[in-house]
Order: sequence, then structure tokens, then C-alpha cells
Amino acid sequence: MAASNIIVGSGATFGSAGAVIGNIAVAGTLSPGASPGTMTVTGDVALASGSTALFELTPTVSDMLVVSGKVTIAQGSTLRLVGASNLTPGRRLDLIVANGGITGSFSTIEGAQGLNLHIAQSSTRLQALGLFTTDTTFSSQVSGLLSTLNTALIDDKVGAGLIAALPALVDPTTGKSDQRALARVTPQAYASATQLALEDGLSIVDASRAQVRFAPEAPGLFGFGQAIASRRTQDGDTAASVAEGKLESTGGLAGVGYGVESAWAGVFVGYLNGRQRITELDVSTGTDGFAIGAQGQVRLGGFQLGAMAAHNGADVETRRTAPGGITASGDYKLKSWIADVNLAYRAQLNGDWAVQPRLGASYVRATRERLVERGGGAFALTVDGDKSTAWFVDGQVEVLGGQTAGARLHPYASLGFRSTAGGGDTIASGGLAGLTTPISAVGLARSGTLATVGAGAGYDLAPGLSVSATYAGEFGDGGRQALLVGLNWKF
Repeated sequence: MAASNIIVGSGATFGSAGAVIGNIAVAGTLSPGASPGTMTVTGDVALASGSTALFELTPTVSDMLVVSGKVTIAQGSTLRLVGASNLTPGRRLDLIVANGGITGSFSTIEGAQGLNLHIAQSSTRLQALGLFTTDTTFSSQVSGLLSTLNTALIDDKVGAGLIAALPALVDPTTGKSDQRALARVTPQAYASATQLALEDGLSIVDASRAQVRFAPEAPGLFGFGQAIASRRTQDGDTAASVAEGKLESTGGLAGVGYGVESAWAGVFVGYLNGRQRITELDVSTGTDGFAIGAQGQVRLGGFQLGAMAAHNGADVETRRTAPGGITASGDYKLKSWIADVNLAYRAQLNGDWAVQPRLGASYVRATRERLVERGGGAFALTVDGDKSTAWFVDGQVEVLGGQTAGARLHPYASLGFRSTAGGGDTIASGGLAGLTTPISAVGLARSGTLATVGAGAGYDLAPGLSVSATYAGEFGDGGRQALLVGLNWKF
């Protein structure tokens, strides 16, 4: 135990892992211990300009200065941190505790950045605060989340429950931020889920056009139906930490129409069930949707103008694995409006075959409702609602067979393209309990141009009754395979 007043001159070092009774005035270096330990001072401590307070940190024990009186830190003094620290993000380590208060602050802080620490000072404490490590190899989405979390920690705007869960976002072997775990904190699963609504919209467009291809041309009342099955793989974006997704859709549409000599119109209802799987994030989303719409066609000479409008509303459940292996799930609705218009011109090649160029434009607008997740522990999300739109343009050259009177088999083949003309991006914004700053994430997107290939045939089972089967493929990044089976009949 040291006693009386102590003055440490410039260039001198004072260290004591024990108790000191008396006041300490430091112009040189103050180290609370020759090896890491706690120095207790009954009195005051004054750190003069040009002085250095040296603290050694280790994973098991670190230097700490406990003062019964006040600590005065003059301008021009330095805080130096050395050693190694295992502070997980959000954990605080006391460096100085002064019951009489702390006046002033260090002009220079050395070593904190290398130890990935932030120095926080209150009226009675000087603390080291653990932060998340950053890395230039991290994706932009994860880097943005790290910045949000570190800023909130520094501003002391993170709740205790969330702080207790933050070690799940750190690699326990290295102490560094775990990019894979951090990606699962974001609402990326819900941003990507919106693609299911866009996919259902395209399925309705394809089913409508397939029905038109084999629709009866004779005037009168008729019925129609289409069964749909499709699968698409959407490439992710490594630079943005967007994981690849697989989409599957099944369903059917049925309706009635009425035709006159050069036109017809009809209405339809149907259902579409979708599933999206994002393996990297361990996310699964399922939809159960109901569609209603109207379509029609006008024929003028060799020209055919078709149009369709529909609404699809789906009940959705998303299940994801949050950091720490905890399952979180959210129930919500996805609603979409779909519109399509296409223009074709049929030119006869001979008595049995015709060629038909077609140009089309489609629009899908999807709305995702707000939701609050069940489960997920500290990483359960509250996700804001959002809207996403996409424009598509397409063109095909179709070759149609079975054009002669009385032909029962009507084959066709097509080659063309489908391009995303606008939109197609998805985003979600939400929050965690205990974090006031919102978290945003981009999801799977649609872009570029895909080659399209189609083939199929219709067959007249009886006068006024025909069946059809159609394959529709899109090839390129984000390709799609679809099969449609239809039935048309005259009343």
C-alpha cells in the first residue's frame, strides 16, 4: 500500500496494482499495474498535459483505475491501450471509475482502433466499448449493417436484450464479425419474397396467352381452363450479399367467354400456390393465392390485339433461421395487379401453316403488407410494407400448324425474347427490438433479357372441345421453365 501525495514527473512512470492513499499528480506515465490489475486510489488523480495513461488489456484481466475522489484530465494528455481484448460488440470494460467525477478528456487516444474499441466517457467512468470488426471483403449490404450497429452502440441506442444476443454475430474462434450470420439479421428474406408475386403475375400472363392461342374462333359462349406449373432460378448478387433463390409455382385458371365474329371477351378465376427457397439463408416462403381477371381479343384481318387485366391476392408465410439457429416466421399478404397487352399478325405460309409475329408488354405491381415475426428471439423482425413494380416487353415469332379446315391437331413453336424494361428490384425495411435505427435490405431482382422458346399443340377431341399442352422456357440468368395444360369447350 502506497501512502501520501505522489507526483510523477515528466518522463517517469508510476504503476501499482494495489491501493494508494493520497493524491496523485502525473506528468509522465501512469500505469495501473506493472501487469494487468486494478489500482485503487483513496484521493484524487490529476493527469497533466503531456502525460500518458497506459492501460494493458488481456482476454482475462485488464488494467483499471478506481479513484475515491475526482480525476482531472488536462488537455494534451494521452490514453494508450496495449495488449489484446476479447470484448464482444456492446460489452463495456471499465478503465477509470471516479466516485468524485471525471473532469476533462484525453486529447489523444492510441490503440483503440487496433483493438476495435470505442472509448466512452461519462461523468464518473471511462470505458472501452467493444465494436464489430469490419472487412473490405464484406458485401455492401453487410457493411451497411455493421455501420448501423456500430453507430447505434456508440450512441448507446441498443437495448440490453439485443446486446446480450450480439455474440451470435461474431465468429467465436476469431472474434471477428461473421458475415454469414449478419446477412441473416437483415429482412432480405421478405424483400426476395416479393418476387413470388411478380412470378405469379407472369404465370397469369402466360396462361392467358396460351388460352388465347387455342380459343374457339366461332361465335358463341365458351369455357376454358389452364393448369400451370413453373420453376425459376434467380441468381443472387455476391457483392451485395443477395443469395440465390429458387421459385416454384403451381395452379390453375378457369373461366367463361363469349365471342362474336371478330372479337371475344371473358372472365376467369383461379389459384396459384408458390414456393421460394433461399438455401444460403435457410429461408422458405410459401404462398396461397386467389386470382380474378378478364381478358379479350379483337381480330381485324390478319391482326389480333389481345388484352388482360387481373388481380392476385396471396396469403404468405416466410420461415427463416435467425442467427443462433432460432426459427423466425412471418404471416402477411402479397397482392398484385397484372396487365398485359399484345399484338400479333398472322400470315399464311400455305394451306396448313402460318407464321405469326407477336409483340407484347406486361406490367405487374406487387404490394407486401407489414408484418411482425413470431420467434427469432432478439433477432425477430418487424418488417414494413412495401410496393414493387416491374415492366416486361417481349417478342416472338410463332409458327402455327393445323390451319386447314377440319384439322384436329394444331401444333405450334415459337422463338423470341422477354426483357425487363423497368423495375423488378425488391427491397425491405424493418427493425429489431432494442434498435431504433431501421435496417434495410435488397432482395432478388429481375433484369436483362432472356431468350424464350415455346412449343405445344392443341387437339380437337370433338367439335367444340379441345385440349392443349404448352411448354414455355426462358433461358439466361434467371431462367424459367413452365408447362401449361389447357381445355377449351363450346357451350
